[in-house]
Amino acid sequence: MTRAHISGNVPADIAERLSDQPSFDLEPYMAQAREDLIDAILQGTRFCGLTFEDILDGEIDKNMRMMVADLAQYLCNIVAWARDEYTHSERRDSLEKWMRGMVERYMDAHQELIEERAVEIAADDP
Repeated sequence: MTRAHISGNVPADIAERLSDQPSFDLEPYMAQAREDLIDAILQGTRFCGLTFEDILDGEIDKNMRMMVADLAQYLCNIVAWARDEYTHSERRDSLEKWMRGMVERYMDAHQELIEERAVEIAADDP
């Protein structure tokens, strides 16, 4: 059971509503919160002060050699699309999977962001 912890990043109106409740279980909201965050980041939205660019920057810092190899391959695939348009969907799916994996790893390493989003979802739940 994940108990609600209302961080300073939760909007004041939501924090006020939730502070009146003795305690509640965030677990039912955690999966949805994680997906909300991942989807928002992958759509290019700034969420919790974070963008995909921030996550990519962190990944590059962690493992420069592998990231350069991955980026080079994806860029070559983009260029090759002009020559072979029939494999475009496969290349796009591969790129989206790579990007999603990066964002998922980040979110899993930052549970506090997921919990903050879960608190917001719980506050909106009737």
